[in-house]
Amino acid sequence: MIPPLTAEIKIIFYLFLYGIFLMSAYDIVLFVTRKAGKFIRIVGQSALFILLVFITVRFTYSLHHGYIPWLFPVFLLGGGLIYLYLLKKQMLQGLEQLAVLWGYLKKPVKKIVVYMLFPKEAWRILCYPFRKMKETLRLFFRKKTLKDGSD
Repeated sequence: MIPPLTAEIKIIFYLFLYGIFLMSAYDIVLFVTRKAGKFIRIVGQSALFILLVFITVRFTYSLHHGYIPWLFPVFLLGGGLIYLYLLKKQMLQGLEQLAVLWGYLKKPVKKIVVYMLFPKEAWRILCYPFRKMKETLRLFFRKKTLKDGSD
């Protein structure tokens, strides 16, 4: 069954958007792993590839009840070309700005998250047995003095 023209146009529009999504996701992974080592980059790109294949299969089969147009790769490529020629510069500038903002906000956000997840009272309760073990081990392994003849 071939869908009506309005559904075809909607599918083509979604495929263009999905091509843009694929290229932008790849750029985001490249941006995030740009300072990492070669092994980390390979692992990140492999994980992205596996994830995108899974998402693509789910997307194509849920797009219009499993109907995949015969020009599917052309529309994805078209969306990718739109991203490369029109949107890539703005995307990379936005990622750079987010990286700068993250540099400023990393410490306060980390403190807030740690405080929310582990308040001081919780740390005191969790660390109490370890303090007692430390004191016991210190008494057990202390050096003996020869002055008094006692411990």
